[in-house]
Amino acid sequence: FFFYVMDLQGRPWAEYGAVLAALPPAALSLGDGEAWGQPETCQGTRTCGVQFHRLQSCLRMVDAAETQRGRRFDWLIRTRTDLRWMAP
Repeated sequence: FFFYVMDLQGRPWAEYGAVLAALPPAALSLGDGEAWGQPETCQGTRTCGVQFHRLQSCLRMVDAAETQRGRRFDWLIRTRTDLRWMAP
């Protein structure tokens, strides 16, 4: 199962077609800029607060999926698309 919390940052939706086809989402949350609501600041920086606000949004989708399927996931893996994995 894949859960996506995405900010398109003005890019066209078509740019994401290949990845969404390869890894179809079980749930998807889209937002842009302020559409995410007002996250709390994290030691004075808004960036950190936004990151955890989006994580909270993803965890809500995971919780809903667990409730729907009647059992919890054994593992949750959080990854970022702006990072590269050099080794397992």
